[in-house]
Amino acid sequence: MAFVLFYNSILQVLAAFVIFLFGYLAFFVFLMICLLIATGLYESAKLIRAYAEKSVSPNSSIFYFSRVFSRW
Repeated sequence: MAFVLFYNSILQVLAAFVIFLFGYLAFFVFLMICLLIATGLYESAKLIRAYAEKSVSPNSSIFYFSRVFSRW
């Protein structure tokens, strides 16, 4: 009986270690996905801003105010 209990405790420790590794890997993958989403949002915001600045005509008052505020 002691033989069975000894190997049962080793298997429990091994299972806990494997579950810990899978949890750590899943957390790392989750952080990488969040980083990709944040990078995508940042790059798309840069593209939208560049398109908006390119589409404004130089004679409009919005163009003047955007240049005044960008100096600050």
